[in-house]
Amino acid sequence: MAKLINAILDLVFPISCVICGREKTWLCPACAGAVVLRPFRSCPECLKVSTGGAACGSCRTDSPLSGLTAAAPYSDPAVRKLICGLKYGRARSALPAVVALLRRSNVSSRLPPADLIIPVPLHRVKKHLRGFNQTELIAAEFAGDLGLPVSVGNLARRKKTEPQAKLRDEERSKNLRDAFQIVNRGEIDGKRVILVDDVFTSGWTMREAARVLREAGASEVWGLAVAYG
Repeated sequence: MAKLINAILDLVFPISCVICGREKTWLCPACAGAVVLRPFRSCPECLKVSTGGAACGSCRTDSPLSGLTAAAPYSDPAVRKLICGLKYGRARSALPAVVALLRRSNVSSRLPPADLIIPVPLHRVKKHLRGFNQTELIAAEFAGDLGLPVSVGNLARRKKTEPQAKLRDEERSKNLRDAFQIVNRGEIDGKRVILVDDVFTSGWTMREAARVLREAGASEVWGLAVAYG
């Protein structure tokens, strides 16, 4: 049913390039180069410039994220339209253009060796309503580039939270408290994990998910996002 709904949506809302409007493509070849890729190069905690996006010396001890890499700023209108098209428009056809941003920015070269890829989960109700978890799709598509297995379902969202974008910064941490749980700790213990999300903004979602993974025994958790800011 979800696939049928998304096919109908693609028919009702025709696809066009997010920059020039050319039909039947989310980002045409002529416009792809116009998207300025400025990879994330800051500590994911304090946002001070760091080598390769690693947690800086001051934050490394307390941060659940060992580092973060992302392809492009979310403030870029084209980047925002692509991600929103996939995330809120429920248009799976936007996925290749979204993943292409990761590939063009060569994020795989900035990630350390890892054992496992884990997408940030949606609550089951939201996933049912949307028809898919866009982060799972991104992780599955990009996993081959990294040569790593993807774990879906082990990191679970056990409570339905408010959308982070609608909350003030001081409310975001409280909103996510106890939102995640690990189903099988054995899969995580001692592993180096790449945690995937579509956008890293305030960072609360990824940090809380990383905290739960570290408590389950993950030796290292690096964040990977398409966009940031």
